[in-house]
Amino acid sequence: MALAGVIAIAAGVTSAVETSGTHRTSVRFVASSQNGDMTPRIDALGTASNPPSTSFPLPATSSTSTPTKAPTQALPRIVPLGPVHRTNDGHPVVYLTFDDGPSLTYTPQILAVLQRHHARATFFVEGRFAHRYPQLIVQELAAGNHVGNHTWTHPHLPTLSEQLVRYQLSATMRFLRSLGAPAQCVRPPFGETSATVHRVESALGLREYLWTTETKDWAHGSMAVDLRRADLGLRPGSIIVFHDGHGSGSRQTVAAVDRFLTRAEAHGYLALPLPC
Repeated sequence: MALAGVIAIAAGVTSAVETSGTHRTSVRFVASSQNGDMTPRIDALGTASNPPSTSFPLPATSSTSTPTKAPTQALPRIVPLGPVHRTNDGHPVVYLTFDDGPSLTYTPQILAVLQRHHARATFFVEGRFAHRYPQLIVQELAAGNHVGNHTWTHPHLPTLSEQLVRYQLSATMRFLRSLGAPAQCVRPPFGETSATVHRVESALGLREYLWTTETKDWAHGSMAVDLRRADLGLRPGSIIVFHDGHGSGSRQTVAAVDRFLTRAEAHGYLALPLPC
């Protein structure tokens, strides 16, 4: 769906990550071969195999460089408390979701399209990119959108140990909450889940959301094809997935979302965020 898992090519640093209660696990960060992002790696014993060389800012608490939290905004009274097919005044609801962001290129464009259509959506973000562009998370929240958990580095979760699954989800959750997002929902990368993933999600109080319609815009085919897939999936309560990440988003995604919302509005739909 988006970029596959990263391959570590350089030794990094260690830092302590609180996983549950007072227990702390040592995590080693290594540079990614794809984009230089720091990727968490934990060895079998939960301790770093290399001594730390520098310190890496852990996404546990806000710092002086962290933007101000987004103000809490009350949604209109017609907005339901959970994912439903219709609002209490009869409008059909569609849930637009965006994976893999935020990105400096496409996230602001998507936000502008949503604002133009008076629509709200759910952004399932990767922790590494949220950490890099926290101001975009604040903008998403300030516009009335919801922000969910898409792990820290977009791995194949079912291939990881329970300890690593917990780190991927909890590190992202804690950083998003430091920016003011409740971050109570999660979308596993590639839509891949398992009993272990569900167990960790439950322990962290996270609700998993997949989708009813995948546009496959990440394949960068044609805008017309992406739009047709979205149109075919439009029905009350549908959850439609697009992408706004670097490498998975594109100008055609922005155009497809714009046209899709125009068509949805013509049929009386409201685009609302998932409860996250």
